[in-house]
Amino acid sequence: MENDNTLKDFNTWHVTEPFEDYVGPFFYKKDNENLIAAFEFKDHHMNSIKSLHGGMIMSFADYSLFVVAHEYTGKNNYVTISCSTEFLKASYKKGLVYSDGEVTKASQTLLFIKGKIYNSEGNIATYSGILKKI
Repeated sequence: MENDNTLKDFNTWHVTEPFEDYVGPFFYKKDNENLIAAFEFKDHHMNSIKSLHGGMIMSFADYSLFVVAHEYTGKNNYVTISCSTEFLKASYKKGLVYSDGEVTKASQTLLFIKGKIYNSEGNIATYSGILKKI
């Protein structure tokens, strides 16, 4: 993915998501055939040591589950029933943070997803999760 440090080609969800808009806001776009999630790391996303806050990373991972699985979640309603995050390194650099991934299994009611969160410093975290159709 080309890193141009802007969100001009990104979109927001078609529905209002108050929490995600407040804590992010978060965005997504189609890049080739993959869906990419993004947000801009700003001062209010930092922890006390001035790195990207783990809670922000986990919130972004949850959002990213739905972006990665948008082919499914755009047609039906899903909820997160599991989301695991593995922190790989601290990130101190402000700017765009991205996520991409893949649906590893899809049943009639469950989606299994794995992905990564990264920026120009490299991979920050990996995540996996399960979404359930309601």
